[in-house]
Amino acid sequence: MSYGITPIQTNIKLIEQQILNLNETQKKEYIKALRPHLKELQASFGEPVLQILKDMLNGKGFEAEYDYLYWYIFEKIFLLHGSSLNNSEWYPTDLSELGKLKALKIFDLQLENIPYPDDFPLVYSCRSEDIETLRIEVSEIISDSAQRDQFLSWIDACNSGDNNDLVLYYY
Repeated sequence: MSYGITPIQTNIKLIEQQILNLNETQKKEYIKALRPHLKELQASFGEPVLQILKDMLNGKGFEAEYDYLYWYIFEKIFLLHGSSLNNSEWYPTDLSELGKLKALKIFDLQLENIPYPDDFPLVYSCRSEDIETLRIEVSEIISDSAQRDQFLSWIDACNSGDNNDLVLYYY
């Protein structure tokens, strides 16, 4: 199995502000919008994904047993509020250079007590206020020209519209 990067252009702050502050109607709409994606996760992992999302939206504490699953659910939420970007140059990939990009943070969601998985997925992000720093780092650190150019295209995409944050899933 080869591992690679799945980039998502999204709005992390909006998600952080909304996720635990939805009224009952908004929660139902959120679940409805995510339901097809949750079925995919349910089929892949065999865990009670819908119930986990409902508990999360209702402010119940995060359970360490589902640490990995929260981040797969958040991937679907990031996509609901944004879009995936072309990653043709990033499968497979090596994390050695990616780890040198200091503007990328790992598991950077400002939600209290969300557990981190002990395996996959790895989730990196760069918020809009650091995106130009990331551009400089990518230009200096990413040695493969095709990967560098594609990464810079992700940054360009984040500089337009309302979804100005970049999230990278590695699995």
